[in-house]
Amino acid sequence: MFAGYDQEAWVRVQRYHQRSWPELVRLWRAYNRQIAAVMRAAPQAEQDRSRPRHNLHEIGFQALPQGAEPTLGFLMRDYVAHLQHHVRQVLEA
Repeated sequence: MFAGYDQEAWVRVQRYHQRSWPELVRLWRAYNRQIAAVMRAAPQAEQDRSRPRHNLHEIGFQALPQGAEPTLGFLMRDYVAHLQHHVRQVLEA
């Protein structure tokens, strides 16, 4: 997570608690289907290309391993890991 990110405050400010569960699920599904489509469309060469200028060490859900190449592919996998984390949170609630 990036500096200053307060998950509970973010949820409060967006007032998710005032929306119906089915509405939130539809929103989440549509949003992430779009992201998945973009990920599928990204050429492998672009996913694998090193990105010397990055801030993955600040914004990533999981830390970029020491010496690992900062790539779009890493960011995509990190996003999926972040989603899986939130799905587990919902299922455990």
